[in-house]
Amino acid sequence: MTESLPETQDDGLISPTIDNDEEIPPLAPESDELTPVNLTEEEQQNFESIITFGKKTALDEVFGHSVYLSTLTVEEELQVGLLVKPYLNTDAYYRAYKTAVVAASVKEVDGQPLYSPMSPHEDSNSIMRKKWDKIKTFYPVVVDSMYNCVTRLEEELGGLIEKISRKTSG
Repeated sequence: MTESLPETQDDGLISPTIDNDEEIPPLAPESDELTPVNLTEEEQQNFESIITFGKKTALDEVFGHSVYLSTLTVEEELQVGLLVKPYLNTDAYYRAYKTAVVAASVKEVDGQPLYSPMSPHEDSNSIMRKKWDKIKTFYPVVVDSMYNCVTRLEEELGGLIEKISRKTSG
């Protein structure tokens, strides 16, 4: 047996009726020009930092070669998950995970991009797959060393976040 609501009680699912004669004010000015928002310098810095907060880059050296890397975005972390999924519950999982993290993190080796997209329309999953394929040709000792650079970078970021949160929370 279904229970119905009394007619006077709003269930939140049906919009209230609008009197057709009632004029609804416009949401924005009717001008074609948008009014620029003036932000203080501090507000601008806060806005910019929320977009890039968590990004940290470093130029490291691995066996005499310069490696430019950065912390991962959420998209890159998800791509790592997709790449290593076939290796779940296998002895190769940890190797696959390290390789995928390095592929996502490393941007350049010796000043050269790890992978250059063939066109500006190349899908980010395809780019990640190409970087993964390239890193898979490296020897484990090199991948492990690069992975150590990534984890060190993440630890530095963690320390910075902790310092900022202590400063802002009290």
